[in-house]
Amino acid sequence: QAFSYPGRVVSLSHLSHSQGGDLDTAVTSVLATLIDNTVRFHDVTGKLKASTLQKLELQSSPLDKAQFILAEGERAPEFTPNTGSLEEPEYGATVIVHVEGFETDSSPWILRGPGIATQQTLHIQGLHPEWLKQRKEWNCGFPMGVDLLLVSKSALVALPRTIFIKTEATWVM
Repeated sequence: QAFSYPGRVVSLSHLSHSQGGDLDTAVTSVLATLIDNTVRFHDVTGKLKASTLQKLELQSSPLDKAQFILAEGERAPEFTPNTGSLEEPEYGATVIVHVEGFETDSSPWILRGPGIATQQTLHIQGLHPEWLKQRKEWNCGFPMGVDLLLVSKSALVALPRTIFIKTEATWVM
C-alpha cells in the first residue's frame, strides 16, 4: 500500500511496539515482509542483533551490492548505495530509514509524481537534512536511483525515486 500511494503515511498501529531491546517491531516487521534469504542486505546502523538476522534469515552483504539497506534517519547518510545501471535500473537499492515519526511539528515536504493525484504534504521527524541532498544525488541519473522507505514505530511512508520533493522553494527528484 505504501508504494502504491507514495508520501501517504500508512499506519502500523496494529503492531506491538516492543522488541526486547532490538530495533522496534515496525522495522523488524518491514524487514520480514520485504526480505528473504535470497536478498542482499546491509545494516548501516549496526543495531540488528545476530539473533534477529538469523531469525529473519537475512544475508549480510557488502554495501555496494545490497538490494536493501537499513539506516538511521537521525544520522546523515555517509554511504553510497547501489543505484542500478541504465540497463538494469531495478537493481537500485531500497533504503529503509528508521525515523521518529510523521507529526505536523516539522517543516513540510510537498510531494508530486506518479501515484500522487496532485500533491501530497509530508512531515517527518528524526530525519537529518542531509538525506534530501543525498537522495537528489543518488537519483540524478534517473531511471537509476534508490527508493526510500521511512519507518517509525507506528507508520511507514514510501518515497520511490520517481517522486519530486519540494522544501522551501526548490523541487528535487
